[in-house]
Amino acid sequence: MSPGVATGPEGYLSPARYMRSAFSDARWQADDFVAAGDKLAVRVTFSGVHIGDFLGIAPTGKQVTVQHLHFYRVQDGKAAEHWGARDELSLLCEISLFTPEHATPADAGVAED
Repeated sequence: MSPGVATGPEGYLSPARYMRSAFSDARWQADDFVAAGDKLAVRVTFSGVHIGDFLGIAPTGKQVTVQHLHFYRVQDGKAAEHWGARDELSLLCEISLFTPEHATPADAGVAED
């Protein structure tokens, strides 16, 4: 749990509200589900248009589409724990904040082993 982040339903909904304030047409499309024992994994595609402050970045008006991974521990039919990972590097590239100088090691003239 990150410091200052609420727990329970509010802790789960707060990031979604934040993303909706920063991205119009915010959509989370569940692409894959994998379950094993009391664990559930979900691969999600997030999309939207950057229209509000995001991590201190002014709106760019750019469309984004990035992957999220969410993992849950389920107890008594409810999510008891949640872990998530967002591909924010790709998102920063899509809003043109981060532009890597070289897309691949080959582009940089670096020999691959």
